[in-house]
Amino acid sequence: MYKHWIGADPGVSGGIALISDLWHSVEVWPMPDTERDLWELIERYIPNENCIAMIEDVHAFPGDKQRVKQLATFMRNYGGLRMALIGNGVAMEKVSPQKWQKYLGCLTKGDKKISKGRAQELFPGVKGITLKTADALLIAEYGKRIHAQKTA
Repeated sequence: MYKHWIGADPGVSGGIALISDLWHSVEVWPMPDTERDLWELIERYIPNENCIAMIEDVHAFPGDKQRVKQLATFMRNYGGLRMALIGNGVAMEKVSPQKWQKYLGCLTKGDKKISKGRAQELFPGVKGITLKTADALLIAEYGKRIHAQKTA
């Protein structure tokens, strides 16, 4: 059974979160700017045993030219995140935004203020919940809950 859950929103304004039952802690970080910074964050702060990472999986829509730059950054972050997790021996799964949002009762339709409010409700004592880190924290919570159901 897992003791650490990672949530990752690799988007342009995304973040990474760690919920650790073993350490009785919750940590959040905005998505690092460079691949090196991302690698160092994963290597330094993310445990590789009893841990699973849930990564938000978003797909592009044909003709969405407004989001080309955002999509390019997302895909770079997504690939870099997967390689950092693989390189550090961390298991991972993908989850769509619709799936985790529906499960946690916060369908955002792109409004990160909704997920920030929900994250603050679920984690009132956690500092650093921002528009960048809220989705990641909720994705980690989603992973924790679904894996608890699987082992129950």
